[in-house]
Amino acid sequence: MPLYRTVVVRSFEVIIDAKDETEASRLSEFFVGYADHSNASDRDKFEFKIKNIELVENDALETTLIENSDDYAEFLE
Repeated sequence: MPLYRTVVVRSFEVIIDAKDETEASRLSEFFVGYADHSNASDRDKFEFKIKNIELVENDALETTLIENSDDYAEFLE
């Protein structure tokens, strides 16, 4: 079976309590990860196998302080 290399870009919005903006960015970058979530049934059905996943870019693009926002009320204490 042919082997392919693909580049997949993903963005996450992370709601995080942290000491400050810098820590919020750093901790989000560090703890939000990646994995192969396929199982044996998926691999058999679609005839593929992910050989390796390497994180090549992991940058917090924007960090903003959330204060008293109705949009995020469920996350505010």
